[in-house]
Amino acid sequence: MYNALEIADYVLGYYSFERDINISNLKLQKVLYFLQANHLVITGRPLFVDNIEAWDFGPVIYDVYRKYRIYGGGSIPYNLIDKDREYSQFILSDDRKIISELLNELQDYSATALLSIIHNQKPWKDAYYSQAYEIFDRRYGNWKKIKVIPNKLLYEYFKES
Repeated sequence: MYNALEIADYVLGYYSFERDINISNLKLQKVLYFLQANHLVITGRPLFVDNIEAWDFGPVIYDVYRKYRIYGGGSIPYNLIDKDREYSQFILSDDRKIISELLNELQDYSATALLSIIHNQKPWKDAYYSQAYEIFDRRYGNWKKIKVIPNKLLYEYFKES
């Protein structure tokens, strides 16, 4: 299992170097949500360990959001990782195949189109309209309120879709 930043690097590298597409942080967050759901259904296990939170503008993985928020709504410039496929070196080939197939399906969707789809799906709605709970954030040594989209709910919803 990976962390979401590793998968985000793969997504950005794949879109940039294989498809010549740049994406925003908003779209990246939505793509990660679908990748997690797809991986749960296909393999029975999560793709990454990070929580997916239900925010106003859809699902968000906080560490990924924090890393790329400086680009606002614009495209994330992908010059952080070597073009010689370094972005994929930590992702197992079976996982790369699963990820890449879905990335190809999602590439033509805008961030707002994906957001519209997600806002009508049970996993996001159930988490977003639930009561937030507090967790201790070890990285910053404080408590924060979050609304998590549970992997179990993603799996149950998408296995029937």
